[in-house]
Amino acid sequence: MVAGIAVASLVASPFIGVVVNKLSAELFEKWGLCRSVRSDARRLQSVLETIQNVLDDAEQQPITNKALRDWLTRLKDAALDADDVVDDLLTEALRRRAQDRSRICRTVRDFLSFKNPMLLRHKMVHRIKDTRARLDEIADERNRFHLAEGSVSHGANERETCSAVVESEVYGRDTDKEKVINFLLDVGNEDLSILPIVGLGGIGKTTLAQLVYNDERVMAQFDGRFWVYVSQNFSIIEIIRSILTGVKRIGTELYGNGGTFPSLVQLEIYDMADMEKWSTSPTDETTDAGMLFPCLKMLTARDCPKLEVEPCFPPSVESLVIENCENLLSARSLQGLSKLRSLNFGGYVASPSAFAGLQNLTALELLRIESCDELTCMPQSLMQHNIPSFQSLKLINNSNLKSLGEGKDQQPPSLFTSLCHLEIEASHSLTALPEWIRYLPLQDLEIRGCSQLEGRCQRETGEDWHKIAHIPCITIEST
Repeated sequence: MVAGIAVASLVASPFIGVVVNKLSAELFEKWGLCRSVRSDARRLQSVLETIQNVLDDAEQQPITNKALRDWLTRLKDAALDADDVVDDLLTEALRRRAQDRSRICRTVRDFLSFKNPMLLRHKMVHRIKDTRARLDEIADERNRFHLAEGSVSHGANERETCSAVVESEVYGRDTDKEKVINFLLDVGNEDLSILPIVGLGGIGKTTLAQLVYNDERVMAQFDGRFWVYVSQNFSIIEIIRSILTGVKRIGTELYGNGGTFPSLVQLEIYDMADMEKWSTSPTDETTDAGMLFPCLKMLTARDCPKLEVEPCFPPSVESLVIENCENLLSARSLQGLSKLRSLNFGGYVASPSAFAGLQNLTALELLRIESCDELTCMPQSLMQHNIPSFQSLKLINNSNLKSLGEGKDQQPPSLFTSLCHLEIEASHSLTALPEWIRYLPLQDLEIRGCSQLEGRCQRETGEDWHKIAHIPCITIEST
């Protein structure tokens, strides 16, 4: 269940803007309205634009200014009436164009054109003139309030809100609070409910929303509550991101019971510090992760320290990147990834049980381990697996890595028996290459920024040169 409370000012600018856009001279000329109508429409548009120039400032003034409040109310009413007049004009113009195309009747065809001035004069001209005179009077009164003209950006002066409220200091909002709460609790099974709270600035719209947001009944009703501040210069992407940062679980409440993503190929989950669980099952009754993401190939999760996947990653995934998500990589989560070709994880050392899960990755070709400061030696639980497809190992920026592991009787660990590419970068604690590396079918060796290895791997003279002399392509660079 999802519900929202929208807080906004009772302002005239949206209505003025709508009418100004409708009063396009090009539009009226295109539809053949008579000259007098076009002339009055332009005058009406001009007076609305004059008022529009000061609305930014007017709507930011405090509600305590009663005269300004009454002026804005009158302006809004006049703008609504002007919108009705313009809608009638556009309706008749549309009807005329349709009848002109069908050539039904010459008399009807000339409706509202220069050939039928009497009907136009009686039905429309006076309405436009009356509306314009009313707005002229309202426009003249703007000078009383010394309003600043021009488009004003209030971004620097906006008061960013939060959900916190001291309820003991709020009076007279009990009735309004109960109305909003009753609305939210009675939404039933509707997918989305939005309740706008409108009014001039300073009457307590935000306070009312805060009271509702922190009510115990609301907290018990909804699985998630998110307070998002929306500035005047807002970004839809940033709003969505602000909402998602508070999400703790993604599952059937997002997918819907039985929902699937049949065409999703790439998915990224990142910067969700509070997210704890990601359910890959489309319903509460099934555990088949493949049903939900049948085409998902590339999956990336970054900076989600609490996140766990349940029951496992979608089996269609071929490329998996996990960074700073210490609970995400496990033997259970890797179960069924028979198509996974590339695994990249970093920011932490996976548990031995997680490395044990690599035995399920029968199609794995590339393993990249990056920025694991706690990694001092390649884990035995990882090295013991024999994966014939495994060809490439990249160890990047593991500052405390001291050993690539020990083989048995100088034989390479089972994982490396098919290794063709080895890249080691920025691993300053690695002092030597293992003896068993000479028995690997390596075709490409890259060593960059490993100060202690550089001298040992110098061609012909280095202490470790005999271990790597058989490799066709060797790159050794300092940073």
